[in-house]
Amino acid sequence: MKDNLIKYSFQLVVFIFIVYSSSLILITWSNPEISIDKSGVFGDSFGALTALFTGLAFAGTLRTLQIQSEELKLQRTEIERAASAQEITARLTATTTLLSEYNSRLKTNEELIKQQQDQMLSGIINQVIQSAYEVSISKLEEENLTITQNKYSLIRELESILTET
Repeated sequence: MKDNLIKYSFQLVVFIFIVYSSSLILITWSNPEISIDKSGVFGDSFGALTALFTGLAFAGTLRTLQIQSEELKLQRTEIERAASAQEITARLTATTTLLSEYNSRLKTNEELIKQQQDQMLSGIINQVIQSAYEVSISKLEEENLTITQNKYSLIRELESILTET
């Protein structure tokens, strides 16, 4: 569409120039007073045409500025959308990384609890170590409870992030 507009605009300018030049030549050709010495007057007769093309060029410049302004607005909108998407991606990445770390810590704690319980059940350890294991198991279970609560709050945050998008 724009290519056709430019093509037809150029053809219109060339047509106007040819028609105007031809009419001036036909009018002045039969006039014996016109000679090379007086050709400056002939060149001055294009002043109106020059003014027309200058006005058209100025209008084209204004239209170009308008198009650039619209493109700049679109570009700003796209940059804002990209920044928002990048922020959401960063939040998702951080949250899932933390969630993965919580899962790893839970698994490690559960293995430690199981190992200590197995040693307590085997009867190999003495009473002092067994009471220390019981305290350790209790602390690990409390830590697991806290981690699980944090994990569920992270899951809720993940859900809220995903519903924002």
